[in-house]
Parts: sequence; C-alpha cells; structure tokens
Amino acid sequence: MSGIYLPRLFPPHIVERGLLYFQQGKVRDVQKTSAGRYRAEVCGSENYSVWLKLDSDLYIKDGGCDCPYGGACKHMAALWYAVRAQTPDGQPDETDAMIFAVR
Repeated sequence: MSGIYLPRLFPPHIVERGLLYFQQGKVRDVQKTSAGRYRAEVCGSENYSVWLKLDSDLYIKDGGCDCPYGGACKHMAALWYAVRAQTPDGQPDETDAMIFAVR
C-alpha cells in the first residue's frame, strides 16, 4: 500500500483547521510509540485521542481519532503538523497549508 500525503487524505478546509489547531498549541503529549507511529491528545471541543502511522517521508499509512467526525479529521491533521514540526524541515506555516491544499 502506498502512503498518503496530507493533501490527498484531507480536504483543504480540514488541512487549514488542522494547521490552526497545531499553531494554537492544541496538540499535546506527542509520543512516538514505535517506528513511524505517533499518538497525541488534541484539544478541541473535547480532548481527543489521535494516532498516525507514517512512513519515513511523512506519508500517512494509517491513522485514527476518537472524535465523532468519522474519517480524516482536523485532529489527525493537527497531529501530522506536530510530527512534521519535529523533523529537520522545521515549522509549517500558512503558506505550507496553501501548498498542501492544491497538490
């Protein structure tokens, strides 16, 4: 199975909301639980448990969230941004989100 990069999985408005949640510090307690697997708590209207499995290029292989959205949600996008910010590429910004949304 080939991975999915953020823009192919998330609609543009979800990408933007995920970036905003990340920038507002709503992603807490990011943990790398095994090779390529991350989990965190994302604070929205409630606190949600979120996890992602990424490959070495940050393509999403799998993921989930216990929010009621039911799919690739802003909480998962926010965790992706938090993990990406820990890589040598640095912090994403609004321009980054716009680029991701059109790919």
